[in-house]
Amino acid sequence: MHNVIFSAPRKCRNWFNKSSITALAELESPAQGCQLSSIGLQSISVLAVFAVQYLHADHKYFCAGHAGGELLIDDSLRELEQEFASQFLRIHRNALVALQYLQRIERHDVTGYRVKLKGVAQGPQISRRYLPVVRARLAKGI
Repeated sequence: MHNVIFSAPRKCRNWFNKSSITALAELESPAQGCQLSSIGLQSISVLAVFAVQYLHADHKYFCAGHAGGELLIDDSLRELEQEFASQFLRIHRNALVALQYLQRIERHDVTGYRVKLKGVAQGPQISRRYLPVVRARLAKGI
């Protein structure tokens, strides 16, 4: 099993600046754009894109949902959608889902729909605008 999150303790933070973190990420992974990073109060975290099940925006915060929980990230959904267009599908103006985890559409309440993702109890809601796109992708076999 791959380690999907790398964390450095807060006391080590002054050892790294943005350019050294970028250089370190490039050394560990030659394929550019395969990790998401977050700088929190206690650590610097890096999450592999293949482990992300969904990306969700809530006000000014962006979360990457994965098997171990959620990680707050700094990138916008628009940037992530453009960079990882082959791996993620937009289902709402505030949500992207990873195609590898997408299973089906589930009815939610009277008028709403949600996606069913592998390993996620309750997936993000699908907007009416993106519902035909999601149905078409599922019909094609993703």
